[in-house]
Amino acid sequence: MPKSIVILNLLADKSDGAFDKLEQGLIEMNRSSGTQVEVIDAAEYVFNFKKGNIFHSDKKKVKTYLEEMSDVRMKLFNAKKIVISAHGTEKDSDHCFNKVTKGDVIFSHTQLVKFLKCFLLSGGNFNIDLMICYAARTANYAGPQLKDVRKHDIITSFAYKVFKGLKNSAPYKVSIVGRVGACGYVSGQKPAKKGRTVPDLFIGVESETTTSQRRLLPTLKDGYLVEKEKIEATLGKVAMNEMYSKFHPSYSMTEQSLQVIRADTMPEIQYKSYLLKKASWNDLRHTLQTTTKEKDLYGTLVYFDCPPGIMVMDMSNNRELYHGAI
Repeated sequence: MPKSIVILNLLADKSDGAFDKLEQGLIEMNRSSGTQVEVIDAAEYVFNFKKGNIFHSDKKKVKTYLEEMSDVRMKLFNAKKIVISAHGTEKDSDHCFNKVTKGDVIFSHTQLVKFLKCFLLSGGNFNIDLMICYAARTANYAGPQLKDVRKHDIITSFAYKVFKGLKNSAPYKVSIVGRVGACGYVSGQKPAKKGRTVPDLFIGVESETTTSQRRLLPTLKDGYLVEKEKIEATLGKVAMNEMYSKFHPSYSMTEQSLQVIRADTMPEIQYKSYLLKKASWNDLRHTLQTTTKEKDLYGTLVYFDCPPGIMVMDMSNNRELYHGAI
């Protein structure tokens, strides 16, 4: 039986659409190879872990819950790759988040290591992909990240800290993949056979911008969040979810594409207004990012064993960044 890719989703709230894009992107990119993509929603395990006892659930019988955990362990043990889904920020190399906009912390790097150790079985060979924005970005976030990165900065990234925590005294092999920029799947970017397009992985980092542009971002962000709160107060969450289901698949984050959405009722008009404000913020945010054309400003790093120490490779440029003791 071929090995599958397992998404270990840490997000309790998937309403921003990032997880859906990740899941669909991985499915499409692996369709031709026949590799299956399986999702494990880990929010309940995260909740119980943070409450103090991951091995106890208030919602399920002990036997049922522990059997589910055992099943998760076997799926991770047999996985071709484990993709961890969460959010990250450019300026925080110690935490991953549920919602970046609200600073809703899921785990510190230490907590994530302890959490994963509850599921990783002895003797395994685990390839872990941190699908977390800025996971490989160093604490010196404004400094060089690839070409001229300082070795003592490399060990300050969230990805490195997770790798080190899992590697120390571990009865298994592990490699970690992280990215120095914002990352996510964008549909229809890469040509495929038979005229089909498959999602491509977007990676970017903030470029140098003018002071006025940077000052405008928080204002636009506050604008769309206020609009969202108004609609939620008027419609309630059920109606908001219905609006999301109706409109979200039909727009990209550009004001031009949002303008063509037909809104006939007052709730729809209000929701479209919210989407337009969010698009204005997102459009500016993307103009402040570089793309994959500037290879020294973005990148994918992999951390793995290389006796007698470890190695950190810049996979975007096939370049060794670090080789030495962990």
